[in-house]
Amino acid sequence: MREMARKVLRFVVCLVFTGTGLLAIAWGWDVHNDRKHVVLVNSQTTIFTDDGGQGCEDGEQLTTLNPGVRLKVRRIMYQKDCATLYVTLPDGRKGYIVLGPGISVSPPL
Repeated sequence: MREMARKVLRFVVCLVFTGTGLLAIAWGWDVHNDRKHVVLVNSQTTIFTDDGGQGCEDGEQLTTLNPGVRLKVRRIMYQKDCATLYVTLPDGRKGYIVLGPGISVSPPL
């Protein structure tokens, strides 16, 4: 009976590790694909602080960017009411921008 319990426990542990590994690979692939995007600012646009919040324009304003600025995307998050693109500014600061008419994304989402 003890041997059977050990086999079942080993099987369950293997399943958990396999599932966790697959989820980690899927998450890593998603982040890798997000980082292929670049944002081009087409009109004056607000950048919000990267505080980890889950709001669209709920964050504190970090800065405003003028047209022509290119930003590397770190992560794309689809919220209930909007899409936010977490970006790195040219000076190294990090924040997020709300997807809207003032910006374009390459390659397209």
